Amino acid sequence: MLIKAPESPYTAGWLQDLFEESHEPDADAFWVRLIEMHPEAAVPWLYHGLALKRAGEMDRAKEAFQRSHGNNPQWGLPLVHLGDLLLGNGDIVKGTEYLNHALTLQDTLAPEVAQAYSRAAQLFQEQGKLKEAVALFEKALETAPSDLVNLVRIGEIHQQEGNTDAAKACFQEVLIKAPESPYTAGRLQALFTAERDAQAEAFWRYLAELHPEAQLPRDYLAKRGALYGAAE
Repeated sequence: MLIKAPESPYTAGWLQDLFEESHEPDADAFWVRLIEMHPEAAVPWLYHGLALKRAGEMDRAKEAFQRSHGNNPQWGLPLVHLGDLLLGNGDIVKGTEYLNHALTLQDTLAPEVAQAYSRAAQLFQEQGKLKEAVALFEKALETAPSDLVNLVRIGEIHQQEGNTDAAKACFQEVLIKAPESPYTAGRLQALFTAERDAQAEAFWRYLAELHPEAQLPRDYLAKRGALYGAAE
């Protein structure tokens, strides 16, 4: 189908998934052949760029994504991958510019854009560049507010920096929106316990009242004796 209709993103994505599932070693050869047949098409250039990126050929991948965008300037996905690549290389300004442009073209790409910000934020965090990491996690959260893992990561960085009040505020915000989050609850309770925080029981009670259907807040209330007994 793609040989006859190369500008079919859905079919191309489905085929690429099959390539990856079967660990097809010559997958990129298909995209290269399709480019030779249809050099004006955007889709084959995009998937060729992704193959080059996986192979670590970042400069050539960037050129392929740019070619894809040039062939179809109204398609936002090549810009997402350009932005993702540049953020991963440390170019926050240009990477953000590409991602913003992608959203302007297609706001339905918000999940993909948020993932690009989140991936870059994790890289910066691993490099110890915590200020940049927080800023990128915040961009991810702004782009996809329902993906609360980014708020958890921000809280973890605050905790890493010793700013436990800010960390607790992040974890509490996550739990208010998603009360059945055991990882976040555990992180929050560890801070409460370490600091002998007198507000701990009040928070779990508030959460239980706010979400009467949630079991996790009630579990923390039920074992409050074990959690706070040493402090009391």
